[in-house]
Amino acid sequence: MTFRWLSLALLPLLALSLSACTDPDAASKRGPDPREPNEHMDALQVLPFELVNQDEQPVTDAILEGRYSVVDFIFTNCPFICPTMAVEMSRLSEDLGAHDIQFISISVDPTNDTPDRLRQYGSNFTDDFDRWMFLTGDRSLIWSLLGDGLQFNIDEDPNTPVNIAGGGTMANINHPAHLILIGPNKRVLGIYHHNFRSDMDELAERLRLIAPTRE
Repeated sequence: MTFRWLSLALLPLLALSLSACTDPDAASKRGPDPREPNEHMDALQVLPFELVNQDEQPVTDAILEGRYSVVDFIFTNCPFICPTMAVEMSRLSEDLGAHDIQFISISVDPTNDTPDRLRQYGSNFTDDFDRWMFLTGDRSLIWSLLGDGLQFNIDEDPNTPVNIAGGGTMANINHPAHLILIGPNKRVLGIYHHNFRSDMDELAERLRLIAPTRE
C-alpha cells in the first residue's frame, strides 16, 4: 500500500496550520489557502467514472462537483484496514455533521461487493446513505481510478487469503489506507492516512475551515 510517488510523499505534504482562530490575520499565518491542493497533488486526478451505489442507482464523477468529498477505497471482506477506515469515516461524518461534506467509499472488489452487500456493510457505520454512499462497478475502471488517476499501487496478494462472507476465500487486495479529500472542482486537495491521528485531526480541522455549513 505504497504510493508510486512515495519519494515525494516523504517530503512534508502540508504547509498548513489549520488551528481555528479568530485573529484577522489567521489566514496568512496558516500559509497556503486550505482550499487549494497540498504540495504534489497537482499530478493526481479523478478520472471519469460510471458506477452504482448501494441502492443500484447510477453514480458518475459528476457527484463530486460543487461539494467537498472524502473518498476511500475498501472491500467488505477485508479484515485488516477497512474496518478501521470505516470507523474514521464514521467519526468524521459525525463530528462534522454541521458541514456540507459527502463521504464516498468505493469497493475494489466488485465481484463480491454487490450493491446489496455494500448496503449491509455500510449500515454498520451509517444510517445516512445520502451523506455517505458506497459505490461498486467495473473492476478495471475502479483499479484505474486508483492506479492511473490517483497513482496508488493496488494489487492482489494470493499469499494472504481472506475469508469471504458465506464461505470460501479470496486473495487479499493491497489498496491504500488513506482518505482522499476532493474539492468542489474535482481536484485532489490532500491525502491522509487513516491510522495517523495527526492526519485525521488535520483533515477534520481543514474541513471545518473550508466546507460550508448545511442548511
